[in-house]
Amino acid sequence: MRLLVTRPVADAQALAAELETRGHSVICAPVIEIVTKPDAAPELTNVKGLAFTSANGVRAFGPFASVARHLPAYAVGPQTAAALAAIGFTNVHIAGGDVVSLANTITDDCPEGPILHISGRDQAGDLVATLKAAGCAARRAVLYEARAATSLPPAAVAALRDKALDGVILYSKRSAEIFYRLAGAASVDSSALQAFCLSAGVGDIARAAGAPTHVAGFPDDAHIFDCIDAAADS
Repeated sequence: MRLLVTRPVADAQALAAELETRGHSVICAPVIEIVTKPDAAPELTNVKGLAFTSANGVRAFGPFASVARHLPAYAVGPQTAAALAAIGFTNVHIAGGDVVSLANTITDDCPEGPILHISGRDQAGDLVATLKAAGCAARRAVLYEARAATSLPPAAVAALRDKALDGVILYSKRSAEIFYRLAGAASVDSSALQAFCLSAGVGDIARAAGAPTHVAGFPDDAHIFDCIDAAADS
């Protein structure tokens, strides 16, 4: 299949490489740029656990990991858990791919002391508020900013205009919203493009844009690949 990958650069390259080994052709069109805040050192005093809602948060936390690897780390899903393992965390708890399941995973354990949520400036759902409501102390450290792209790359616009794509891969609600907004701004019709979505929430945005939508059975790369393979075989 001919696919458009909208993930940030660091994630898009690895995903595109795997898709190409599977026989697909790929255009990368990151709709979000991850900008870390190196001067925003997290306050780790008395923290009893770390929560991560994306692999971007893990990468932003990387410079501070050496003094925190003894803490339990709570990952929103398997991609984030893999990023934590890559920087040396061994006590990693994996949630079901969204903020609600992450909060439930943490409250099931609920360490005696605050959980520190490593996050970006913008967040889909308020993990800290949810944890506090459940009786778990929590606070947030903003270590990066996810900046929306202002336009799609020329190669992506040309491929969309020429109807030279079969699908677009969408991993977050925000990236889906940005993609459809930028496609509209470029005056290209993306409604016929199959959307391969990491979660039901992402799928809702694609459906609202009129796109034929496929939702991964579980929020990880393997299940996205399953969606793509099923669509290619149909």
